[in-house]
Amino acid sequence: MSATFDFSINGSIKDFFFDRRRVQEALTAAEKKNLSLIGSYIRQRARTRILRRRKGASDPLSPPHVHSQDSVRNLKNILFAYDPNLHAVIVGPVGLRKRVDTTEIANQTVPQILEFGGVAVIHEERYKRSTKTVWYRRDDRTKVEESKEYRTRTASYAPRPFMSVALKQEIAAGTIKNVWRASVTAGATA
Repeated sequence: MSATFDFSINGSIKDFFFDRRRVQEALTAAEKKNLSLIGSYIRQRARTRILRRRKGASDPLSPPHVHSQDSVRNLKNILFAYDPNLHAVIVGPVGLRKRVDTTEIANQTVPQILEFGGVAVIHEERYKRSTKTVWYRRDDRTKVEESKEYRTRTASYAPRPFMSVALKQEIAAGTIKNVWRASVTAGATA
């Protein structure tokens, strides 16, 4: 048994949900039940670790705050699925497709930056004639306009782990071990 999390899932994660035919055919009933339970326990622990919506950043090494009001695109939208290569369950936040331009590791996602920390490149813009000195994050999908000024800066982010801590807490609580113990005990008495 292996429980892990991975932020770089290729293909569609939905293809590997535990109710999909290919997953049901690849696993025994006990494996399917146990991996699914473990995934749900880790997901719930991670969701409860993420602090409710607040302004500003959370303290380093503490779980991040939720900033989005979108019920789909926020850190609490955590899914779990079967990984046939590892024969394990993968648990992690989804719905945050925005990649972050980083100086250390190319194409990190927002959850990766939060989990592990790092340095990111931030592209900003403001109107030239604006009396405000406030810069706004630039949407890279828009065209460059002559009426705007642009700048790039780097920002360092301290780690704010929530997924790895959730896994460690579930292991320490014994829930993962108990799931497998119950299935072995039930199989031996049957």
